[in-house]
Amino acid sequence: MKVSCNVIRDLLPLYAEKLTSPDSNRLVEEHLTDCPECSRQLSVMQKAAPMPVEVDTDPLEKIRQVMRKRWVLTALTAVLLVVTIVCQGVLLLDATVYLTPEQAVESVEVKENGDLFIHATGYVNGYSATSMGETEDAWGIVATSNLQKLWFGSRENSIVPYEELPELVKHDMSGEDYRFASGMTIPAGVKTVWYCDGNTGKADTLLWGEGEIPQRPILSVGHEFVVYHALLLTLAVLSGVAAYLLRKKWFASVGVYLAMAFASVSVSTFVVSAGQLVSRYGEFMEHVQEGLLCAIPMFLTLVCGYQLYRLNRR
Repeated sequence: MKVSCNVIRDLLPLYAEKLTSPDSNRLVEEHLTDCPECSRQLSVMQKAAPMPVEVDTDPLEKIRQVMRKRWVLTALTAVLLVVTIVCQGVLLLDATVYLTPEQAVESVEVKENGDLFIHATGYVNGYSATSMGETEDAWGIVATSNLQKLWFGSRENSIVPYEELPELVKHDMSGEDYRFASGMTIPAGVKTVWYCDGNTGKADTLLWGEGEIPQRPILSVGHEFVVYHALLLTLAVLSGVAAYLLRKKWFASVGVYLAMAFASVSVSTFVVSAGQLVSRYGEFMEHVQEGLLCAIPMFLTLVCGYQLYRLNRR
């Protein structure tokens, strides 16, 4: 069957791509044996470079970038959270706390020479004692510890009596110094011994003797922590409100970061000071420095968490 060149040339593109049926292939091949022009056009088609297929990969790449960023932010948030917990936990356990008389005092013993010996529990790290009046009749004491001893220690005082120590140890430490570790000696002649409240510094519980409660405190108690936390939390709230009111502005995130920073410092300081709102013996600056140190990983944790939250909302 004789087929025109026009029909064959319509089939040539499909033939060149091997998309025609066997019958069409035979028809084209029979025609090509007698038609040099159609054969030439087929050769040109077969030699031509294939048309590239354009695929827009930008959306897929953007999705991959978002997934990578989400994974990195999640990992950073988790690591920084662990660092924050460890940092604050270590300082919290070592924070100085003032004990109640029930936690600090085991018993009161009157020695043969008239001295009083206050037997301490195993929770006690140290004592403070002084006269609470114009005379030496009334004494006040207060004991300190840390949360590690208070939570995980034993009430029983494991210190061996001085008389039972080896001679080598006795040579290096006087009896008075050693006994201070197991309690406190009050000199003879004292009529009353009071245990003082660590938050006020004033007499609270009568340990020995009889008499009226002295009004003179033995501790100098300040309230710098209250002012410090109030200032930081006020700044945090104001920064947060400003960020909300300016949420459509490009610099609204600055307010969010400032709120996070102020809140981190306040919370960290509160934690490392064991939640105390009064300061004694220069504790304020010590806890402020520790709070600033622990606030760094806490702030970075909040920043990463905030970025992760914004990424998930897109």
